[in-house]
Amino acid sequence: MPRHHAHSPADDTRLRALIAPACYVVCALGKRQWKAAALGREAFAQAGALASRPSHDGPLEEPKQFARLLGTRLPTDTQVAVMERALSLPTGSIALWRDHRLWSLLTEEVAPVHVLDALDSLRGRYRKSVFEDDIDLGDRKIGRVEPDLNDLCRLRKLGGMSGMIALIALTREAQYGRFYERHLRAAAESRRLFAKWVGSSPHLYIRWRLLAEIMMDRVWKMPHMYSGSFWFPAQVDRLDAEVACVVRRSMTRGRAMPPSALVSSPRGAK
Repeated sequence: MPRHHAHSPADDTRLRALIAPACYVVCALGKRQWKAAALGREAFAQAGALASRPSHDGPLEEPKQFARLLGTRLPTDTQVAVMERALSLPTGSIALWRDHRLWSLLTEEVAPVHVLDALDSLRGRYRKSVFEDDIDLGDRKIGRVEPDLNDLCRLRKLGGMSGMIALIALTREAQYGRFYERHLRAAAESRRLFAKWVGSSPHLYIRWRLLAEIMMDRVWKMPHMYSGSFWFPAQVDRLDAEVACVVRRSMTRGRAMPPSALVSSPRGAK
C-alpha cells in the first residue's frame, strides 16, 4: 500500500463524502421526515432555518451549516452540539456517526491499531468468532484465534454493523500481513453481506454506491500472488438489484429510508 496517504478519515475526501450524509440522516430521522431535493441541499437549508429559531440554548448561527454536510465538510463539535439541541436529538447521536470506527477501517492505508481496536470492540457471538475466552493480563489480552471459513460465515450470518466491521477488519488485517487466502475468504463474505448491510441502514444507504466503490478499491480488491494484477469477483452489476430488494423489504417493515432523490454519489467524490 502507498505510504503517503493519511490514516485519518477526515483527511480522505471520499470518506468525508460518506460521513457527512450519514450525519444528515441522523437529523432527518430525528425530524421524522425527509425533505427530498436535488442532492438534499435545499433540504439542509430548510433544516437549518428550522434549527436557527431562537431558543434558550441560542440560535444556530449559520443555517447553511446543514447544506455543507452533504458536501465533504464534517461538522465540528460545536456545530454538532448546536444541531442536536436545535433538533432535540439525543446527545452524541450525530457524533456517533461522524466518529464511527467504520471509517477508520476504510482509509486507503489502514493503521493496524484501528484494526485491533475494531476487533476488540466486538461483543457476544461476534467476539467468539475472533477470540477464544479472553485471559485478562492487565492491558494485554490474549486469546485471538485464526478465523476459519466457518467463523467468517458465522460473522456474515450474524450480520449488522458488528458483523461487517469484523469482516472488514479481518480483511484489512490479512492485507497487511499478506495472508491471501484469508483475505479472499473474508472479502467474499463481506461482499455477500454488503446489500443487506447498506439496505437496512439509512445512514449507509444514502451514499451506498460510493461506499461500494471504496469497498471495491480498498477491501474487495486484492493483489494476485502470481501476476501482480488485481482481482476479486465483486459482481458489480448485481449490486443495484440486490440493494434495491433489501431496501424494499426494509421499507415494508416500516424502516425509514432516504428517498431516491437523495441517494447518489456526489460529483467530484470519486
